[in-house]
Amino acid sequence: MLSACYASVAGSLIALFNGHVTPGLSDFMVSVQLVTMVVLGGMGSVLGSVVGAALLVLLPQVLSSLHDYEQAFIGFVMVASAIFLRAGIVPSLARALQSRNRHDITS
Repeated sequence: MLSACYASVAGSLIALFNGHVTPGLSDFMVSVQLVTMVVLGGMGSVLGSVVGAALLVLLPQVLSSLHDYEQAFIGFVMVASAIFLRAGIVPSLARALQSRNRHDITS
């Protein structure tokens, strides 16, 4: 219920700022990109979604100098995170920090 409220506010803001709403705003690739942002950052927290969104928005900007290899590098980052960071970036980092803190306390 809460997610539907957030989605309606987001849609209203898009219509307000753009001045119009087109079917292209709900294209299949936009949906895939949104799901990828959530999965990449971590599905268990809002911070994970924000980190995933920031990464997928900023990474193409940073890699724009690699014209031909930009998409391949982004794909590599996504596949590597799916293999090595299965829970997402934020939960994996949190788990690593907790493990490190436990190790420091016992030493």
